[in-house]
Amino acid sequence: MNVNQASLVLALVWLAGCAATGQVGTQHSTDPIDATRQKGTTNLTHNSNTTRASGSTKSVDTTDTKEISRITGVDQAEVLTLSQLLDRLDRVTTLSPGSSKQLIQRMDAEFDRLDPAERFEFALLLTKKSNNNRSLTRAISILDGLEGDVKDQITLEILQLHRRYFALKKQYRSERNKTIELNKKIERLKGLEQDLDKSNSRIQESLNPSPGETQQP
Repeated sequence: MNVNQASLVLALVWLAGCAATGQVGTQHSTDPIDATRQKGTTNLTHNSNTTRASGSTKSVDTTDTKEISRITGVDQAEVLTLSQLLDRLDRVTTLSPGSSKQLIQRMDAEFDRLDPAERFEFALLLTKKSNNNRSLTRAISILDGLEGDVKDQITLEILQLHRRYFALKKQYRSERNKTIELNKKIERLKGLEQDLDKSNSRIQESLNPSPGETQQP
């Protein structure tokens, strides 16, 4: 190989190296742009997927609620839950007599529009304000009607315990009233017995006068 041929070979090698270096540089210079584009595309895809997933979740939640209502046949707003029952118990306990009276009047006027929790509270208020048989009878009737609005066993058992308590209270009052009336009758009979004894004594005295007494014709 002569000098010219060697120079040509070196020139070709140098050009090939420059070409390779230029391609690599070009490739490295465009990689950040491509990476940015790829990242942006990935973010858009992720956001799109997240949005679709969120929408899908909301759709599932709505569907589940509707499905529950369809299966039970009752709107969830018309169901008496345990937390509602306990909240109403606490509220009635802390109400003053004046507030109780006003609340009873309002609930009585709007009874047909009350939800199950409010009706339970109304039944409690009726027995708190007055323990007469009329109030107890109405409270028992309200609790009977609420049993169909309860979907869990614990709440149902608490509701039934209150109903039994009111029923026993009504029975006790009835028996006590009967006892009071019976005692009054016994006292009246005792009075009549005393009057009868006095009358019999006078009759006996008139029929059997003492010796020395002049019998009236």
